[in-house]
Amino acid sequence: MESCGAGLARDVLAMKPVKGIPSWLLFLMDIPLIEELAGTAPGSYHAHPESVYLAMQRNIGTCFIDQYIPRNPLSMGSRGFDSSAG
Repeated sequence: MESCGAGLARDVLAMKPVKGIPSWLLFLMDIPLIEELAGTAPGSYHAHPESVYLAMQRNIGTCFIDQYIPRNPLSMGSRGFDSSAG
């Protein structure tokens, strides 16, 4: 069983058990949710935004990312813009 793309579609059509739904990508902006979906500890996004964001995308079944700006960490927190916002 493949986890993404055409392999996942083949497995579904063959009525094999699969996990997830293939997706293009999802632009989440909720840092605690990103960390939860990535399977990382709270605060890990701010320390390692690139690896945590990519782990989240992999874990939700993202199959294709056509735009990726790794040095663009979110400046909005759960209560709006934080003190680092311009």
